Parts: sequence; structure tokens; C-alpha cells
Amino acid sequence: DIPGDLESADSVRREEEGPNLRFYAAEDGRASVKDNVLRVQPVLDLPGSVETPLEVEEGRDLIVRGSIRRGAVVRAGGSISVVGMIEGGANVQAREDICVEKGVVGRDTKVVSLANVQTRYVQASSIVAGGTLTITSHLMNAQVRAETVHLNGAEGAERAGSIVGGQVFAIKKLTARLVNAVPGRKTEIGIAPDPRIAARLRKLDKGIEFCRSNILRIFRTLGIDEIDAVSIRKMIDSQPEERQKGLRQLLGQLQQLADTREKSVKLRSELLQERQRRLKSAEIEIGGEIVAGVDVRYGESLLTMDRTMPRPVYQLDDEGTISVRTA
Repeated sequence: DIPGDLESADSVRREEEGPNLRFYAAEDGRASVKDNVLRVQPVLDLPGSVETPLEVEEGRDLIVRGSIRRGAVVRAGGSISVVGMIEGGANVQAREDICVEKGVVGRDTKVVSLANVQTRYVQASSIVAGGTLTITSHLMNAQVRAETVHLNGAEGAERAGSIVGGQVFAIKKLTARLVNAVPGRKTEIGIAPDPRIAARLRKLDKGIEFCRSNILRIFRTLGIDEIDAVSIRKMIDSQPEERQKGLRQLLGQLQQLADTREKSVKLRSELLQERQRRLKSAEIEIGGEIVAGVDVRYGESLLTMDRTMPRPVYQLDDEGTISVRTA
């Protein structure tokens, strides 16, 4: 059903014909509704494979009827759909969803989406998804970062829903059927801190260090070792008049730096608490079993499985320790 208050983007014409509501797009494309606005995204439809660099403008989706071949660099401002595979050494980036019907393979292959990624399997490749990564078969020796990682096990027989080797990290939730170890290779799964919080913390740390170094510089200039407004003003008043104006400006800068540092330290503490809260609310759920030797990580906390365990569910407790129970 189409809601009666549905609006349309500039490229879509909305017409009411009696009880009927009709929309007409300027050109063929993919229809989607966001924030109660109907949009039709134009599509670049390629009949074969991509072997050379390709840049697709923002606001346009890409459909590749073949594969994205070794070494190709493909960037799209919309979504990317690949009927075949993404092969070794390819670099594929999209602002919206990436869907690969077959698989993603190759040690130097990188797939990055600000939204969701879906494919059948990933072997020895790197995947980064701002939303959900959905795998219908398996991950093998893959490097994965996504908000949510879901191996639904819909395909692949004995490999269905399995993680074997590599590093697989989610921010909110990770689900799989089986996590297996590989002789001579590390298998690590876990919950990673939200990268947006990490970026804000890095920015705050730089700001706090800037304030600290400049406060020390002003301390040296004023010949003091702490902020005592009364003592500093007495010191300034004792100076020749021609120096007092400059010293008062330094005092104003000092107070501003101290206030900024205090606010930044408080915000940093709040962000650290929020990061820990999110880690505690995140969950890892394995529907089948996890074998001995697999590493499970929550932020800085690490648990190495010393035995095979059926249907484990992992969470972070109040003490920052990884707890495990059987579902």
C-alpha cells in the first residue's frame, strides 16, 4: 500500500487521479522510500564484466551482469549489484548497498560500503560495512568489520554459516553457525568499539593535548605553576603598565584553554562510558559450536577458547570480563 502522504523527489512526478495516487519517474531506475519520500535512482546497467577502473556518479546505481575482475577499481555514489564475483585484487566502494550473488575472493580484494553488504561467501578478502554484512555460506580467512555480521547458513552444505580463520568483528551483533580454527592461522571473532566514538575520542585527545601544551607555555611565560586567578591578577597589577595589557590577554587565553580542557575531559569520560555501554549491550551468538583455540574479543578484553563449546552466547560483564553461556 502507498501511504497518501508519500512525497516524491524532484525527479519523480506525483499525480492524484481520483482515489489513485500515481508516480512517474523521469527515467528508469530503482525505486526506494526514505523519510517518506519516494525516489527513483537511475541505474548504469553493464552487460558484461568490469576489468578497468570505473567511477559511477553520485545518485546512480550500478549493475554488473558479469564479474568485477582482478585489479579493477569500482566506485559508486549509489548501490552496486554484481551478478558474478568480485575477484582477487579488485577494490569496490559504494555509498549504498553492495550485493554480490556469488562471492568475494582474493587476498588483496577490498569491498567497502557505507550501508549493507550481502554475498554468498568471502575468501581471504577484506569487507567493511557501515550496516549489516549478510553471508549465506561462509567466511574463510577474511578480514571483516561491520555494524552487524550475520551468517545465516542458507547455502553451502557443511560450510554453511561458518567462520574459518581470519578476523571477524561486529559493533552490535555477530551471529554464525560454526566457528572453526585453522592450523597455523588465527581465528578471531569479536565485538569492536564503534569507530565513530573512536574517531571522536581521537579528536578530543588531540584537543586536550593542544590545551595542555599551551597552558604550560603560558605558565612559563607568567612564571606560575597553577591557575590561581587572584594571585595572577596581583602579579599582573605589579607589572609596569605597558606589560599589563599583554599579560591580561595571556590570562584570558589561559582561562579559555582551561575551560576547554575541562569540557573536553568531561566529554571524553562520557564517551568512554558510552563505548563501554555499547560493548556490554553487544552480543555474539553461535548457533552450532565454537572450537578450542578460537579467540573471542570484546574491545580490549580477550578470551581464548580452551575447549569446544556448543551454542555459546558471549557478552561483556560489568567487570569488563567476557562471559559465556550456552543458549
